[in-house]
Amino acid sequence: MTWTTGGSYAGAVFYRKGQFNARQDCGVLKVKNEEINPKFLAYALRLQTSKFVNYACPIPKLGISKLAEIELTFPPLEIQEKIADILFAFEKNVTILPKVFPKKLKCVKSNWIITKTIYSIEFKNKKKA
Repeated sequence: MTWTTGGSYAGAVFYRKGQFNARQDCGVLKVKNEEINPKFLAYALRLQTSKFVNYACPIPKLGISKLAEIELTFPPLEIQEKIADILFAFEKNVTILPKVFPKKLKCVKSNWIITKTIYSIEFKNKKKA
């Protein structure tokens, strides 16, 4: 798991699966407690970090000492896993939606225009009959 330590995205928390490159404005957290689901922790931290970011300095900052001040409570591991799975699925769909939506919208508009044209022609033909 990583979090952005400085800049306009200070406090942004990311769950990382596999290898990644940590940069200078990035902090790395490794969950060592087997009773804490890393995905759940990432979501829980996301809800709290903005309250701890120092916006008084020219470049917003959230260092490890401030991050350590965040107090969280955890439900049983099984509940954490269920919550994390639901939030992960939701986040995945929200991320995909902006990519898929314009294509779907274009199809819907095209279908609407075609349908409107067909019904318009049929209606005109029925009026003449």
